[in-house]
Amino acid sequence: MSNTIENSQSKSTDQSTDPLIQSKIDNLDELATTLDDRWQIPIIKIDAGVDPLIGLIPGIGDVIAMTISSWIVLNGVMLGAPNKILTKMTGVLIVEGLIGHIPVIGDIIDFFWDINVNNVQRLKSNKNQLTGETNWGFLIMGLLTPLVITMGIILFGVLTILSALSLI
Repeated sequence: MSNTIENSQSKSTDQSTDPLIQSKIDNLDELATTLDDRWQIPIIKIDAGVDPLIGLIPGIGDVIAMTISSWIVLNGVMLGAPNKILTKMTGVLIVEGLIGHIPVIGDIIDFFWDINVNNVQRLKSNKNQLTGETNWGFLIMGLLTPLVITMGIILFGVLTILSALSLI
């Protein structure tokens, strides 16, 4: 019995130092820094990246930025992060996405709230819990289900508008 516990503990320790996991986290860290904190704006001394700039593109900017930010969460799923961590990562992404669609306010918030850097930090802080195997349960329940629900709501809204305009 103690031999099994020792093996599972050493496996957990080995996973935290797995070079493949570390390499993926390093790549995500580089992406997050580029999105949120790549340059410092002179005079006001605020770090900024390309995420707030992408968000300024009318109509599709926030969608593009959310898609790129979602890549970090998806990588957390593929690294086998626990559901609790993935839920926090997804939650802040959703909140940022909703706020991001508010004209002007969303653009200002993008400059101050570094969700990508924060999400990668969550993965770094919990590196010893990363299994390196895709968390299929969260992928299905945590990402695909809300996506399907959101698409259903959008479809319902579009159909309602088309119906109100007597186009269908």
